[in-house]
Amino acid sequence: MAFDPRRIPRDVTVPIADLLGPDGHRYCTGWQLKPVDGSMKTAQTKRDSWLAAREQGREPDVPQPQVRPVPTFEGGEIAFFFRRNYAEKRYEIVTMFPRPAADDQPELTEGDG
Repeated sequence: MAFDPRRIPRDVTVPIADLLGPDGHRYCTGWQLKPVDGSMKTAQTKRDSWLAAREQGREPDVPQPQVRPVPTFEGGEIAFFFRRNYAEKRYEIVTMFPRPAADDQPELTEGDG
């Protein structure tokens, strides 16, 4: 898209198989935050509190976040995220990462949306 300093393109996802071939998922690894009390939103909030306390040199008042390995990326996708490059008046990829198939995502509870 043409550069507009007020806009950032939406993230783009590409199936891992389309980008890396039919066995491409075998070369992807990653970790997922474990839900807290059955909720990813609660886990994210507590993780953010834990990180903020550590950044400020305080003892966190919430437990250290727990993660689990992603069992497989088969059927997953690669997500690309963009940012503005004002100097060159264009967009560039700021990060990309593998995302497991939706079936492999932790279940969300009401309010996690």
